[in-house]
Amino acid sequence: MGIAKKLLKEGEKLPPIREMAIKLSVN
Repeated sequence: MGIAKKLLKEGEKLPPIREMAIKLSVN
């Protein structure tokens, strides 16, 4: 799940990516 965490971290700057990361984390 390292990728999801990485996207979440980047998502702090880009909300849309953060939402995608959350969806990936759930799935």
